[in-house]
Amino acid sequence: MSQDTIIPIRLIKPSDKKSDGTLSYPEMVNGFLSLANEHFKTIEMDDISAAMREATARFNAFEAQYKSHNLKIDRDNAISWFSEEFTKSLTEYIDELIDKNPVQ
Repeated sequence: MSQDTIIPIRLIKPSDKKSDGTLSYPEMVNGFLSLANEHFKTIEMDDISAAMREATARFNAFEAQYKSHNLKIDRDNAISWFSEEFTKSLTEYIDELIDKNPVQ
């Protein structure tokens, strides 16, 4: 893989930094994408994407457990909510790529 090649995902413009010195939402997203782009210099895209999905699933499961009083009861609702949120984001970014690169 070429070092000039990056994952075709746009970085988002950072918003104002939080006054407490923590990273803003766009800065966090950009940090994850920058790490993925760095890995893409030496690792196949399929492997990076699979690792990101796995890490996201694990962290989302942790979030569901953290926020739930009874994850066994909330399980299906959590899965549905995370799935819907992912579908919305994925649809938005795929449509953005289609708009920027229409079929000739």
